Amino acid sequence: MNIKVLTVLTLLTAVLQVVWAPPVATFIDCVTATPAVPAFYYMALGPTFDTDIVAKCSQSCLQSGYQYAGISEGTYCFCSALFDPAAAVSAPLCDFLCDGLACGTEDSNVFAAYDTGGGSPAFTMVATNDPVTVQVDLTPEALGASFLVDLDVEAPPSYLTLASISTPGFLVPGLYTVKVLAMIEGTKLSSYDETNLTQEAIPVIDEVACPIVWEPNELYYCNVSVTMQNELDSYTSTFSDDLSAFSITGIGSEIYRLGTPPPRGISLEVAAPYSDIDEIRKAVPISRASQLLALDFYAYAAGDITAGIIRPTCAGGVYSVDVGGCMTLPPDDPDGLIHTCEATGTFWPQEPTCGDGAGVGMVEEAPATWAFVPGASVTMTFVEPGFYRELLAAPVDLLPGDTISATGPVGKSPVERQWGDVVDGVPTTSHHYVAAVVKEKMPIQLAHICTTINVDVTLDVVDDDATAAALANHTSCERNITDIALVISQIETDLFNTTVNYVEPYYIRSNTDADFIFVFSVAGPTTFTLAYDPPIGLNNTFVDLTDYPLGLAPHNKTEVLQMADDFVYIITVYAANQHNDLTGPVSNTAILYVQHPVLPTWTVAPNHPVGFMIPSQLGEIIFINSDTLANFPTNASAYVEWGDGITQTLPFEHSGDKQPILKHNYTNHGIYNISVYIYNVVSGYNVSCQILIVEEIINFEVYVKYFPSETSTTPRDGFGKYKNQYPLDKNLTFFPVMAQGTVSQYVAYNDTSTLEMFTFDVIDMFNPIEIPFKFHIDYETFVNMTVYAINVFQSVPVRLFIEIVGQVRNCMIDDFSDVVDQFEEKKFMVSYESVGAGTCLVIHWGDTDLSLVDTWGENITCQGKYPDATYHEDPFLDMIMNISHTFTWRSLFNVSIYAFNDLSFCSHRLMTVVTDIKCKPPIVSIIQGSISHETPLSFVKSKAANIYTLASLDCDLTSTTKKRWQLYRANGTGDLEAYIPTMDVIPSWNKAHLSIPKLHLDYNMYVAWYTITMWDDAIPPGWTFQKRTMTYFEIGQTPLIPILMENAVSKVIRGVTQDLLLQPGTLSIDPDDPDNKNFKVEWRCRKIEEAWPASDTTAKLMSPVAGGGGCFGHGPGLLDYAGTELLIAGDEFVAINQVYEFQATVSKDVRTEAVIGQVHIVDYVAPVLTMRCASPALCKPFGDGVYMNPSSRMAIIAECLEACDGPLDYDWAATDVDGNLFPQNTDYFPLGFDNNEVSFSTQFFDDNPDLTDFHLSLSGVNSFNRKGFASFFMKVNKRPENGYCQVIEPPTRLALVDTYTLVCDEWTDPEDIGVTHYVVNLINELGTRSTVLEMKHFPITPQQEPMVLPPGKLLVEVKVYDEWGAYTVVNVADLEVLMPNEDQVDQAAIEAYIAELQGAGDVQLLNMVLYAQSKVIQEAPWLSLDESLPEDELNARIIKIAEANNVALAAIKENTNYDTLASVNIAAGIMSSILDYSLQTQYTLQTIDTKAREKVLDVSEDAISSIMELDVPEPNDLVQLVTLIAGNNMAMGKNQATFGSKPEEGCFAVPSDFKDKDSFDYNSEVTGLDMVQEADPDVAAKCHITDTTRETAVKMVPDSDKVLHNVSMKMMGGYVVGETHEFQTSNGVYIKMGVVRRKDLIKLDIGITGSSVGLQNAFCPQLNCSMEMPFGFIIREWPVILHSFPKTVDKLSKGTKVIDYELYSRDLEVLVIQDLPPTQTIKVTISKTYGEDGNTTLPAMTKVNAIKASAKKTIPVMYSTFNVTTSDSAISLEILPDNVTNRLFLMIDKPRLPTLKHNMRFYFVKDLTLNDGKSKYI
Repeated sequence: MNIKVLTVLTLLTAVLQVVWAPPVATFIDCVTATPAVPAFYYMALGPTFDTDIVAKCSQSCLQSGYQYAGISEGTYCFCSALFDPAAAVSAPLCDFLCDGLACGTEDSNVFAAYDTGGGSPAFTMVATNDPVTVQVDLTPEALGASFLVDLDVEAPPSYLTLASISTPGFLVPGLYTVKVLAMIEGTKLSSYDETNLTQEAIPVIDEVACPIVWEPNELYYCNVSVTMQNELDSYTSTFSDDLSAFSITGIGSEIYRLGTPPPRGISLEVAAPYSDIDEIRKAVPISRASQLLALDFYAYAAGDITAGIIRPTCAGGVYSVDVGGCMTLPPDDPDGLIHTCEATGTFWPQEPTCGDGAGVGMVEEAPATWAFVPGASVTMTFVEPGFYRELLAAPVDLLPGDTISATGPVGKSPVERQWGDVVDGVPTTSHHYVAAVVKEKMPIQLAHICTTINVDVTLDVVDDDATAAALANHTSCERNITDIALVISQIETDLFNTTVNYVEPYYIRSNTDADFIFVFSVAGPTTFTLAYDPPIGLNNTFVDLTDYPLGLAPHNKTEVLQMADDFVYIITVYAANQHNDLTGPVSNTAILYVQHPVLPTWTVAPNHPVGFMIPSQLGEIIFINSDTLANFPTNASAYVEWGDGITQTLPFEHSGDKQPILKHNYTNHGIYNISVYIYNVVSGYNVSCQILIVEEIINFEVYVKYFPSETSTTPRDGFGKYKNQYPLDKNLTFFPVMAQGTVSQYVAYNDTSTLEMFTFDVIDMFNPIEIPFKFHIDYETFVNMTVYAINVFQSVPVRLFIEIVGQVRNCMIDDFSDVVDQFEEKKFMVSYESVGAGTCLVIHWGDTDLSLVDTWGENITCQGKYPDATYHEDPFLDMIMNISHTFTWRSLFNVSIYAFNDLSFCSHRLMTVVTDIKCKPPIVSIIQGSISHETPLSFVKSKAANIYTLASLDCDLTSTTKKRWQLYRANGTGDLEAYIPTMDVIPSWNKAHLSIPKLHLDYNMYVAWYTITMWDDAIPPGWTFQKRTMTYFEIGQTPLIPILMENAVSKVIRGVTQDLLLQPGTLSIDPDDPDNKNFKVEWRCRKIEEAWPASDTTAKLMSPVAGGGGCFGHGPGLLDYAGTELLIAGDEFVAINQVYEFQATVSKDVRTEAVIGQVHIVDYVAPVLTMRCASPALCKPFGDGVYMNPSSRMAIIAECLEACDGPLDYDWAATDVDGNLFPQNTDYFPLGFDNNEVSFSTQFFDDNPDLTDFHLSLSGVNSFNRKGFASFFMKVNKRPENGYCQVIEPPTRLALVDTYTLVCDEWTDPEDIGVTHYVVNLINELGTRSTVLEMKHFPITPQQEPMVLPPGKLLVEVKVYDEWGAYTVVNVADLEVLMPNEDQVDQAAIEAYIAELQGAGDVQLLNMVLYAQSKVIQEAPWLSLDESLPEDELNARIIKIAEANNVALAAIKENTNYDTLASVNIAAGIMSSILDYSLQTQYTLQTIDTKAREKVLDVSEDAISSIMELDVPEPNDLVQLVTLIAGNNMAMGKNQATFGSKPEEGCFAVPSDFKDKDSFDYNSEVTGLDMVQEADPDVAAKCHITDTTRETAVKMVPDSDKVLHNVSMKMMGGYVVGETHEFQTSNGVYIKMGVVRRKDLIKLDIGITGSSVGLQNAFCPQLNCSMEMPFGFIIREWPVILHSFPKTVDKLSKGTKVIDYELYSRDLEVLVIQDLPPTQTIKVTISKTYGEDGNTTLPAMTKVNAIKASAKKTIPVMYSTFNVTTSDSAISLEILPDNVTNRLFLMIDKPRLPTLKHNMRFYFVKDLTLNDGKSKYI
């Protein structure tokens, strides 16, 4: 589109409407009329006496068409067209003046003559034209004429005030009549003239179009289009082959205007456009193909106009000109020449379209899309109105349907017609002045016939007047090729394989001549082309000028070609001449397989000359061509006879070296003859070879045995735990075993000396296990040896650890705690650590003389020293021997054993019991314990060493035991060196589970002895039922924790003027000695994009050198620096805007760990940020980052240390290691990501389960737009995986009495650090979670643990933990555990079972039984504490439950270690279950007695003291414990408040306390002479118990509160700002706690009854505080008063709720609030409660209509107040209406409902004082 700025210069003045103003008359002279020269003859006015007669006369004459006016006598007006001023006779005087102008005299023949200014309309005209311009020049006879000029262009005339018009040429040839009308405006004067102009066309030969090619002897036509200059013009066309000529006259291309031609210049017939912003589209489109020559349009006003030709396009179908839209089947053809309507339709040419009989036209199926035709539009900016033409530089082709479109202030005709332009898609009756000049060709056809092929016939067209340039076109005379085919053959291939090349596909050998035969029916001339897919380079092209006319048989043409490359070619044969220039050549395809042949130069051999192993290897043969330059055969196959009866046809292929390898799976070894026939379609050849197959040695093992004697035929295994000890005097016999294998020899090496011990050559290499081999070692030693099974391919090792034993060591005898009576056989087991050569075992049973002994073992040794002993051949002396003996009386017998040989001896003594007492010593073992110092249990110093035991009891007398651990330090050989104090030093010294605190023991070997003794008064004196067991264990080193930057931050930013401090010597941690910082540090540094050098032993200087590598220009790697801390400025680095990485290798003793950290040096002063994990347990620093658990939310606290410059804009981001950002949303950042403290949720890891590394980074931007940065390189400690847990249910599924089984197996830790334990939770129907079991993970498959469960519907949830705390949650089972009946519980003997579990130390099962028992008690109908029961029965049940509670609490205290959070939760959960039950009724409250309260406090204190030492990752982990402790405190407080009070009706003691009344100590101190001595001893005892309760409460309540405070503060320590928890206990305590900003403390609601604590806006507990400052808070609502009986307690209602509010600074320092001004007071709201206990035993307040109520009736209004003192108590009472009756009164009483006789206050309501005129107060 052309864009132009146009100023219309044709007219100097442009007006669209003529507004006529009469000219001013001009005075000529005072003249006298004579008969010969009459001056004026037409009277226009008169007489008139108007003073303005001059003006009126002049105007009247002018309008009448007269140029001159004359006024006589001042009153008469005359006109004249003939007056001649030059010939007129002057009069002497015109003395009459009208408005100061001459208007005659008294003489009627004297006139005042005036020129009216009108003049003559006469003119002369000269009009000329040429192809470019039309010029009309007008010469008027007088001034003042205007002209209307009609140029005969179908447009309105132009209005001229000037004397000429010049406008663009006519363009359309023809005769034009130019018409001009001259006017004297305001008059009737006009003049008309016209003239003719002829516009001739420019003669052009527009087109000569002949067919490119034509068949000989057939008629063809050429189209010739010309533009005639005029009707006399003519053209001549001549064919060159026969010189035939044709004359063209009288016809030519047509040029016409389309649209509404605009006027030239200024026209009065131009109106404002219909719209100057919407599109104006002409309704009449182009009807036939034509060319656009020019665009004409008229601007109505200044502005932008875009005009041109637009063309329709259709998304589907084609555009129909007739319909005006897109149609699938249009009624008109694309050229608009043919119109086809459906049978029911009629073509209406006036539309034109198809329609029905009523003329209703067809409707488009879809609208077209319109766009300007390229080159056929223009955009112009008009400064003023006028005509414009855009003459195209070259004609633009137009198609039918193209239409004129314009936008802008295009003028329109003021004449409205029925059909007009379409404006913005809406038809109008207006026609806008825009038109197109279009040329439509009118071709004529000239016929001709060619006769000779391959001859071009040229048609020449010339203008007979030689005005137009000649034009020519030619036609080639050629035969039309109709078909083509390709046939390929090759002699060599056809002889080898007679089945091919008859039909497609064709096969030929490469580089060998082949015939390519073209087959066709007719052609000439012909170009044959062979095109190849895949390409071979240039196509083969053959030109044949021969004439091949159509005959009876096809024509053939053969070309001989060779193909070098082996491919499957799709060959396309093309045959073409000029007939095919448009349609394309005639073609066909053939498939050709070109194959490299198999040559006789191929050979075959085994790929490995020594053979092959099976089954791990296949037999391989390799094919080699001696002609190394030969091509590899194509698509060849090999028919192989493998020699083992199997034949195969395999592809003959290679991997790039042209040496194919074929493989075969031999199932047996041997030597095989192989024959191979190599072939493809075009060739073949035979080869052969021989191959050796050897079996691979698989599962090679060696069993070492020995024969007891030379005559023995049965070998024996070695002795010892690992069966690897052999007698010194016997040969070692090696029995090789393998699943399969071929072995030529066995060779043994000593791994210590690396020397060969022996070689054994195998006789039959294919039967290598047939014959064992022997070796003798004649000295006592430990041998680490490796035996290799060797064949030509393998040397397969088996490592053996053999101990040649001469000495006998560590003999022990055990009776497995079996107790038998006299004359019953008693079984013993004798065991050794090692049994040496020639050993004799001697046993003295303790029931005979010492000389009477029994012996076993080496008879020679035994006879030499004990010739009189009773020798036994059986059992054979072995590491473990089962021997029996019968005692003949009851007693304790000391059984002693003595084992000896020539080198050593050992002994052991066992006290064994022979009795009829049904009590056995305990059976006990240490789980995974080791009695060998060579395989001890292994622990590290920095962690608690946990040793677990298993014990079982079988004693009818008692289940009570004493347990004791003793520790000894041992040397490297296992001998004891020193006793380690244990009793009362290690807390668990007397528990079954020994937990040695971390850092308690130094690096060394130790022995732990565990002794368990039956302990009860029922055991007769002198009888000891005891068992001991031991294990070796060692304390080893923990890896160092290297830390480079404060808080283990991985990456920071520093400016060039800032310092970077790296402190691995100070920050790194030795977990085994945290205070010892005696580290050595080795430093390295690099740019982050650099690699560390492969060899890095040369230290680099730290002085910067510009342009070099590394951090300081000397290259990356080791630094010449030995300090443990490094302080370095940013400008000391080699470059800025660069990231550097430091590596510090931290070492201590033999431990070494490396740590990396990065710094980004920037060119500005950056805020220095640091950050830390909110809890140490969340982060585990390692050398390459910080490990964190996906099971816990990550919480990080950051701060700015320097260059902060005001508050920072923070932005947290998680990215992968490549910097790709993870989404910043509340799913991942629940507290937002724009604060300095952040919480990062576990949802992130659920969404990215495969993530192993990521960066958690913080950016902080200060007020100077400087960014600080710190980042943790996070390592994800993956959760345990791949395992399962399941619960096996017992048949009856009973609570407490049945045993369920938890099975867990196959769990693995992805980091291979290790799965450590399982925590089992039970979730009831209310969603309450109770921890019941913590099970240590042991490498036992599968691991099983018995479970005893409470009644109810339970979800069993198992958390599987790894060493670093990540866990996987498994919902194992939904169970319905049934409630047992009384008989089932009695049969289970639960009390005895609990005692047995305590005695054995089975803490896990014990805890589950205690928890289940507490729940069964709550639901057991036989233990129901129904008040309807007789008092004795009720008290008996209370005592039974109280005793069970005390047993349970004592069991927890005595058996639990509290070394894990789970163990504390288990203990707290059992206590909570017991205490919650006690709150149900006044009778259940009595099940908690004095002893129980003491035990609860003891357990709580022990548990929480341990918790304070544990690392707890996040606050959420402690919610369960805080809930339990708070609930327990509430229950304890309620119990103390109830039983520590002395009601008026007398003292009360719970039944179990009263039963044990004699055990209560009395205070014998005399406190006064008025002391009361109760007469009834039982009353005295009850009052003493009450007093004791009160006295102990003074200590117990603060201690209980301290327990809750400590665990709450432990929880608080893990919060970040914005984190809170809100939860409640099962007995009504509500707790809310967290760390929030000051603005969030304005009001804190607690509980469900409206309690709250509010801080006023002015409240400021710290200096410089703001509403954004963070604070910690804990708020609790207690449902009852928990007190230690202060004097003020009586001032409080018993049902009062208590608000407990604690406020802390951000660093959790307690804030003491006192002496607050009124603007800062704290508002505490406590809801009203009903009833003594805060329950609903009394009704709530009600509204009462006192006026209608009885005057004698008192109305209870309020029954209890709340937690305020009496002096400040207030009652709010609303009484409506205001005008109350005079008799309405108010009574108040505190202890009871007031009456007229008993009340504290009595008021008439009318007498109450108004307060502020609104309410009355007392």
